[in-house]
Amino acid sequence: MRLNKYLAQAGIGSRRACDRFIQEGRVTVNDEIRIQPAYQVEPADVVAFDGSPVQSGTRLIYLQLYKPRGTLTTVRDPQGRETVMKYVADIKERIFPIGRLDCDSEGLLLFTNDGRITNILTHPRYEVLKTYRVYASGSLNCQEMRVLTDGLLKNGRWYQAHSVKLIEHQKGFTIAEVVLNEGKKHEVRILFEGIGHPVLRLIRTKMGPITLDENLLPGEWRYLLKDEIELLFERGGVGNDVGR
Repeated sequence: MRLNKYLAQAGIGSRRACDRFIQEGRVTVNDEIRIQPAYQVEPADVVAFDGSPVQSGTRLIYLQLYKPRGTLTTVRDPQGRETVMKYVADIKERIFPIGRLDCDSEGLLLFTNDGRITNILTHPRYEVLKTYRVYASGSLNCQEMRVLTDGLLKNGRWYQAHSVKLIEHQKGFTIAEVVLNEGKKHEVRILFEGIGHPVLRLIRTKMGPITLDENLLPGEWRYLLKDEIELLFERGGVGNDVGR
């Protein structure tokens, strides 16, 4: 099958759009960039778009999981540690987690087999905001909150929150809402350690337009609603006829 047809059938985009994606070098076959739309894809080939595996002709899946603490956000772990895939093992289609969420963090984690959604939620040009509920040790004050939004330097890298809102002070800790527009590895934890308030608990509550379902318990998941899927495509400026 031609590479552009394979991508179009997988829901990556129109045939013309897929031609452009291929020519821009965003498509790999067996980890090698292919820039010819007519390249012939064999059944055993592994095709990826913007680094995310693509499967043609399968039912498109979109779901959210309440990721528990202590699980790795990866498809498989060479050391045999527990991964988030155990919670979606009853899904027959081959799906993948979108982005990452630290092992010690919990909350909203999205899964799909649609490369368009993965691209929308992970490509820097879309500037998708991610919201976290942070439980930090000690009592956070206004000056320290300004440091979080002004940014700080750690090991040669710049870390900065998009916004911070104080929720409440409790005995021995503070609850705050933090929004990131980039999401470097361990960014929230590094920011709070930088102001002397280590994170005790970290929950992702929102990713782009999708909010963690308050009825989900850790380890539980549900399919995204039609309206939620449409919001994701609107965020990326991509047309889609949602069938769910």
